[in-house]
Amino acid sequence: MHCDGCKQELAGEAGHRQGDALLCEDCFIDKVTVLKTCDPWAVYTASRTATKDPGLTEAQRGMIDFLRRHGPATLGELVAALGLDEEEVRSNFTVLRHIKLAGAMKRGDEICYALWRAGEDNGPAKG
Repeated sequence: MHCDGCKQELAGEAGHRQGDALLCEDCFIDKVTVLKTCDPWAVYTASRTATKDPGLTEAQRGMIDFLRRHGPATLGELVAALGLDEEEVRSNFTVLRHIKLAGAMKRGDEICYALWRAGEDNGPAKG
């Protein structure tokens, strides 16, 4: 049997049912885990456990670098610039939001991702 998500071969009864799909452990966790971008408890916890070097992934560093160079960007702009899919951008942004490195803002009718204002608790810099 194979995982319906990643097509990896499943050993024995190692699969998990999610609706009609049979998933490996990793795909099952991805399906049932919902990231909450605006999560005060995650922000509080991150602020209490933060270090000077947050250990960002390559995708998160790329997002920060892009926002530094270009200012606020839409989801589509980040997807195109970083070569990630929408879900990858959202999940990486969630981490950056929790550690107050990036936030979201409205620009007209669009939601844009932006760098967090240094030293402030009230959100991303206006761009």
